[in-house]
Amino acid sequence: MKTIVCLLLTALLVIFTFTPTTFVQDVPYTVLDGQTGPVFSVSFSADGQTLASGSRNNTVVLWDVSTGRNIRTLLGHTLDEIFSVSFSA
Repeated sequence: MKTIVCLLLTALLVIFTFTPTTFVQDVPYTVLDGQTGPVFSVSFSADGQTLASGSRNNTVVLWDVSTGRNIRTLLGHTLDEIFSVSFSA
């Protein structure tokens, strides 16, 4: 009986934890619209004002965090996908 109760509580915890509404409830968020392929990597600048995203479409996009606007799209990468982006200090 004790095992069944523990399993049920664990299942409820998992269901509650992964319910999508628990992630966005009362939390402001912005959808960044501009990448045309799946995004594989994101990184914040040291000052937290810029976000870089690297995607399957061979581009890196720099975003203004406060407005959600595209600052610049970096083109010309030699690989087909951008798997990792980061800022230097």
